[in-house]
This record gives sequence, structure tokens and C-alpha cells, in this order.
Amino acid sequence: MYSDVDEDLKLGFNKVSSIKAKCKKHITSVYPTAKYVLAFPNPELEEWFFFEEYSLRRVLKIPEREAIKYNSFPSKERLQRLITDFSSIVFTPEDIYEKIADGLDINKLMGNSEFKKFYKSLVDVL
Repeated sequence: MYSDVDEDLKLGFNKVSSIKAKCKKHITSVYPTAKYVLAFPNPELEEWFFFEEYSLRRVLKIPEREAIKYNSFPSKERLQRLITDFSSIVFTPEDIYEKIADGLDINKLMGNSEFKKFYKSLVDVL
């Protein structure tokens, strides 16, 4: 499930609470004794997409030798503009986010201190 919660802090907290409640309800209805973890990355996922840009390039069909546009924009807006440029009639922006995330190289992302901290916090609760 993809949900952006960082545009408005108060709205974000409400959205996180709503997501937690919906996930808990669904998970317990399917498997009442399941253990699960919900993760809310900080900073934004988009920063990690640009850190490990291979997956982003592959999904948005940006050649390796070509600079990724909109370098002066914050990562979230930069990715949104790239997705608009890509202009897929087959995939929604959410689909594109999922495809980029699915293709990320975790080993390369471990070179990013914020991702490494996030990853460690997930592993610690498992």
C-alpha cells in the first residue's frame, strides 16, 4: 500500500493512524495471530530512489548516460515531474513507485545512512 503522509504533518499523523487501523483490521481478519510491522520511512522514499538510481532509470526508461532532469527540485517533486514526463497510459504513479521500489538494490542502498538506519530498525523488530 502506498500513501504519502509527509505533505502536512497533522494530516500525516492522521493518515498514519488510519493506515495502522486498516492494516490491523485486515491482517487480524485473515490471520488473527500474525505478527507484522508497518514501516514509515523518514526521509522520503524518493530520496532513496535517487540515491540508487538504477531502478528509477530502468522503470522510467532514462538512459544511463543521460542526466536525470530536474536536479534543482526536492526529491518528491523531482520524481513527480519525471513520472509526468514518462506519461504512461498503462501505469499509475503508484504503480511506478512500486516498480521502482521493487527493483531497488538493497546492497547499494546500505550506502545511504538514513536507509541503513531504517533497515536496521525493521530488522531489529523482526
